Amino acid sequence: MKKTTIFILVITITSLFTACDLEQKPKIGDVKSTVTYGSIKLNTNITGTLYINEEEIGEVKKHTEFPVNNIVRGKCNLEIKKGKEILWKKTVIIIENDTINVSTEKNNNEPTKKKYIVDTDTINKDKKNTNNERFDKLGSFSDNRDGKIYKYVKIGNQVWMAENLAYLPKVCSIEQYECGYWVYDYKGNNVSEAKTTENYKKHGVLYNWRTAKRSCPEGWHLPTDYEWTILEIELGMDKEREEETGFRGNLATKLKAKTGWRNNGTNESGFTALPSGSCGDNEFSFKEFGGWWWSNSDYGRNINDHGHKITKYPLTKDNGYSIRCLHD
Repeated sequence: MKKTTIFILVITITSLFTACDLEQKPKIGDVKSTVTYGSIKLNTNITGTLYINEEEIGEVKKHTEFPVNNIVRGKCNLEIKKGKEILWKKTVIIIENDTINVSTEKNNNEPTKKKYIVDTDTINKDKKNTNNERFDKLGSFSDNRDGKIYKYVKIGNQVWMAENLAYLPKVCSIEQYECGYWVYDYKGNNVSEAKTTENYKKHGVLYNWRTAKRSCPEGWHLPTDYEWTILEIELGMDKEREEETGFRGNLATKLKAKTGWRNNGTNESGFTALPSGSCGDNEFSFKEFGGWWWSNSDYGRNINDHGHKITKYPLTKDNGYSIRCLHD
């Protein structure tokens, strides 16, 4: 695998974020872009339609600025299309860090939390994440939004939640497919009531892709497809298979909990995966048969009860699946 050097180019500092001017050679034409948490600015001779994470944003002209609210931590795919043809594309990763060494400070002279964006072409995928060096193998943390305590596990140099996310700002019946928050087999709209169910306590919440992208707590994010791949390689997958879809190897026994499955695992990794099921087509299904987990791209992961396979394939974005957040 070709290695590149990571760099961060700071352009501006506005309020509590910094933005990096990120350039990538387009397929045709020329595009200069600046991405921040509140907007994306384009200077280009291409005309077409801008999409962010497959959502249409608006028509691109020579000098265009779009206010956007759907840029979140993790992977962000930018594309300019004309019809179905992709004229230009770029992938950026949104990172949050408490210790970025830049010149701005709050009035009380305490360092301001910085959020910055880097082009994925500049990332050395083998570089260690020094943010995670302070974590023990096992531990717990509190979600400041609702006070819920989560277990975590360090696998290689990654720090994963060791249980499914259970953040539940609202809950909807299975017929409300646009809602995006469900608790398995719960058919009401009362959050407090839903939280008393055994399925909530054991399996957490099922999210559609739209809500999944914004539901991880501060300091954590929805893992990218490549971050799932890093986990798989750590568990023994051949690096040559990292671009493959479908069956990824008999790795799931190391991820599966020792109880809860008809075909239990060893949980050697401490990930403690459970068969939490899914929801879609106005029904809950497959609990005790399998579990599905989102990434921030089209491809999620599935573990089922037939053997110990882990599978990568596109998940239906309106359906409800589980989340395992990854530490930034």
